Amino acid sequence: MDIFLWETKADVEHVQATFMQDDDAVAFAKFLNPETPTMQNYEVLEAYGPSQA
Repeated sequence: MDIFLWETKADVEHVQATFMQDDDAVAFAKFLNPETPTMQNYEVLEAYGPSQA
């Protein structure tokens, strides 16, 4: 599992749209079963403790 924190929703959409155009991402994807990876986006509704922004 990888978790990324993005500044904007546009940043997320750009990375998802261009992911398989990145040489490192393509090299990594060769080790995965193409049936299993998923990308999911979650919106932070509330946070506790020091701000991450």
